[in-house]
Amino acid sequence: LALPATQHDLIWVEYLAFVLKKAPPKGLFISTGKEMGPIMLSIQNGTMEDPDCRWEIPGETVLRVLRRYAHYYNPTAREMLADVAATFERYGEAASLYCEILNDVDFLSASGTTRHELWIRFTDICTEHPEDTRENGIDFETIVRGVLKPEDAIGSGWKIFDDTKDDNEANDQASNRHEKIEQQLEQLRSSLGELEGTLWNKLALYHVRSGEFELARSIYEEAMENVSRVRDFSLIFDAYVKFEENVIEVLMEKMNEDEDDNEEMAKRNDETVDEEDLDILLGKATTKSSDGDDEDLNADVELALARAENLMTRRPLLLNYVLLQQNPQNVAEWLKRSELFLEVGQPAQAIAAIEDAIKKVSSRQAMNGTPAELYIILAGIYENKLKDKEKARSVFQRICTTKPEYNFTDPEDLAKCYSA
Repeated sequence: LALPATQHDLIWVEYLAFVLKKAPPKGLFISTGKEMGPIMLSIQNGTMEDPDCRWEIPGETVLRVLRRYAHYYNPTAREMLADVAATFERYGEAASLYCEILNDVDFLSASGTTRHELWIRFTDICTEHPEDTRENGIDFETIVRGVLKPEDAIGSGWKIFDDTKDDNEANDQASNRHEKIEQQLEQLRSSLGELEGTLWNKLALYHVRSGEFELARSIYEEAMENVSRVRDFSLIFDAYVKFEENVIEVLMEKMNEDEDDNEEMAKRNDETVDEEDLDILLGKATTKSSDGDDEDLNADVELALARAENLMTRRPLLLNYVLLQQNPQNVAEWLKRSELFLEVGQPAQAIAAIEDAIKKVSSRQAMNGTPAELYIILAGIYENKLKDKEKARSVFQRICTTKPEYNFTDPEDLAKCYSA
């Protein structure tokens, strides 16, 4: 404690090498040799190792030494401290450290770890150990939503980057810090395409591990409506299907176990010769209650199977929605969406899809089709599916009147509507 600050360089390398080398086996988590170059070199060379020494340093002591080193001497060692804390099953502390690192716009990893890898480590800890991280004050859902939807996270208790300024900070330093924050945010937005689907899956898995299955389903549904890349959609949909399959598998195993238990109980009742009236009544009551449980379990299995089947049926529509988010000017995808609704017997939804396309498709930017096709298909649905010729006629009147609701850039498109 009394060592002058100018002499810390002389002791920390050997001290940390000694502490990490004599830690328990699970403490030797850091093995890349990159995090603390001189320290790891000292460990590898064995300068602090005594082969005849059988004692080891407790994990709590190792963490206390690393906390002092990371918080008071070398802030870049926070990454190493987080890794070691996770190794010693201090998951809440590890999550807090990763969150602190991700909030630090000036943090540079000594091991060359990218921010993407730091996000993955942070999310892995939070999803695998939700209770520990929640007890440590980590609101994982708020953090993830703050990244996926920064505009919706304004005013929340957690910020993606800490933009607080000290009172004594000079104006030029404050300006530079603000520029760094904006730069980091821009980098996050540009690289989020590779991370968006993963973060949605991690958020859903976080609720699954917490036992909140209905909330996890709502997260999957929300994710599929918000992603705009087919790759992210595939990641989320596959995880959603796997989740439903696991639910069905667990319910089926439980059903089989109950059937085995009922068979054993029936065997025991057959082997019993003399039964008291009270025992018979108790046996009947037990059988009756187990029958009720079996009915509930059967209902749960049927519901899970229906959910899985409904999810697979909706896949083309969900994928079509993602493609339209990528390019709302794609006329062919709008027409395909209406066809998908018609295939499942929902003409009202098909009409709503075409009406939505008319509002969003611009005649100058339309591709894979012409806007005139939207009106022709819409009138065809009214005429052929709903047998309402007046509605079909009104569709063409909307576009062929003196004040048309849609501005065609190509006269041929308007001519098609007149001819139809």
